[in-house]
Amino acid sequence: MNLTIRNKIILICAIVLVALSTIWGIGLWTNTKAQKTAQIASQLRTDIDYLNLLRRQNLIITSLTNKLLLTFSNEEIDADLFETISDNGKLLLSGKSKLKGYAFDENSSRLVKQTLEDFDKLIGGIENNLKPMVENKKVNFAAVTKMSLIVDLIGDRLNRNIGSIVEAIQIKLDHSSYEADKSLTMASYVTSIGFAVAAFVSGLFLFFLGRSIILPINEMTTAMTQLANGDKEIEIPATERKDEVGGMAKAVLVFKDSMIRAENLAIETERNTAASRDRAQKRKELIRVFDQNIGSVVDQVQKSLKSMENVSTEIETSTKHILDRAQSVTDNSAEAASNIREVASLADELTTSISEISAQVNNSSKVSSEGVEKSNSTQQSVENLSVAADKIGEVAGLISNIAEQTNLLALNATIEAARAGEAGKGFAVVANEVKNLANQTASATDEIQRYIDDIQSATEDTVLRIGDISRSVAEINQINISIASAVEEQTVATGNMARNIEGSSKAVLQVDNFIAALKEDVEQSCESANNVSCGTDGIANQFHTLNSNIEGFLSDVRNIRAE
Repeated sequence: MNLTIRNKIILICAIVLVALSTIWGIGLWTNTKAQKTAQIASQLRTDIDYLNLLRRQNLIITSLTNKLLLTFSNEEIDADLFETISDNGKLLLSGKSKLKGYAFDENSSRLVKQTLEDFDKLIGGIENNLKPMVENKKVNFAAVTKMSLIVDLIGDRLNRNIGSIVEAIQIKLDHSSYEADKSLTMASYVTSIGFAVAAFVSGLFLFFLGRSIILPINEMTTAMTQLANGDKEIEIPATERKDEVGGMAKAVLVFKDSMIRAENLAIETERNTAASRDRAQKRKELIRVFDQNIGSVVDQVQKSLKSMENVSTEIETSTKHILDRAQSVTDNSAEAASNIREVASLADELTTSISEISAQVNNSSKVSSEGVEKSNSTQQSVENLSVAADKIGEVAGLISNIAEQTNLLALNATIEAARAGEAGKGFAVVANEVKNLANQTASATDEIQRYIDDIQSATEDTVLRIGDISRSVAEINQINISIASAVEEQTVATGNMARNIEGSSKAVLQVDNFIAALKEDVEQSCESANNVSCGTDGIANQFHTLNSNIEGFLSDVRNIRAE
């Protein structure tokens, strides 16, 4: 390519700029996509938490209802317990409208529909079977039996259906997380590859650019060395190039041609010198005679020169003024040099500030690494929380089994009591068994509480580690403040440099003023020279005789040349 070096460098910079702009665009697009995915994931986690809350409400209602049914078996009515069940039922019904929003496919639509119907059945059973008994303060064993069946069937199905909806949402959440990770991974790959390609292309262009400059310059250096050694047959390389290197080669070619012409001129001069030696010998004799004749004239000239001493004195005075002015110029130049040295010192300070910025950036990188490590620790704590949640699920299963057995025994006890009346002995045995199962239920509930405590502990640990990450970010901010301070120091140093440069400019202005004064002194010297010219009139008369002798001398010289 017949491009200048400047245009080649501009081309390389343009290519690098386009590559970096492309990489930046891809990073921005990926970041936007990741943010959208993160928002979706956050909403899905909120939905899962809400559905788990509904599951807990359902478990509370079924557990309290079974407890109330046991009191009915003893022909006791706990109105406060019923109020608690009723309040929890209202909370459960308040989630119906939001639950409809989780029907995002055919399977989830079926589960949501079944769940909404079961909500109505469970709450309706409470209102139709339990409420009349509480209001009338009279036990209806048929209603107790029906409510027990509703709790067993509907409550368990609600728990399973809500769990299935949670699993479906969890699948969407996992998919969103996977897509986010996939986007970030792709962005990382694309950015890395982009930087690598940009660096490779830039390096390749710089390599060929350097090669296209350095090789011709080395060849021209060799050619100039040979020219300096007297080899004028050497070929000058790169003269056909259109860039700056070609201009240098053409300049070297001009230098070579000048050397050849100078050598030819020296040879011609040597030939002329040989012929002149003979003529010089003859001239020497004539000059001796001429010197004798001119001696008397010179004496007269010396007398005339006395009248010129005063004029010479004036010229000397003007010259001293010129020298004084020149000294002032020298002093101001020294001041300018001092200012320039101070500018160089400030440049060193600027370099030091840049080094400090580099060190602070390295510290920022280290702190960021610590933030990554602490984030990994946070991930481990969240995994511990997940394990504790699994254990709670196992214990919840145990409670469910015990609750089922309790319900069956309560039903049998109710039937036995209905048959035997007041004299039923089998009721006492069944009631005792119910009591044992109730104790097991309480024990399982305590174990659930312990696991809940474990979850809380893991959560607290997660919060603490997130606090560590926040402090790391604060340290990064502090480092950025230090970087800003270093940049401010650079700004101050640059201001000092500007002021010193301004001082240099003033010194240069003073130099200009002194030069103007020097011009005035030179003009005065010219006037003195005019006076000298007037004094030479007397000398002209004395040189008239000298002129006659010179004419005779020149005549003899011409005769010698003619010979």
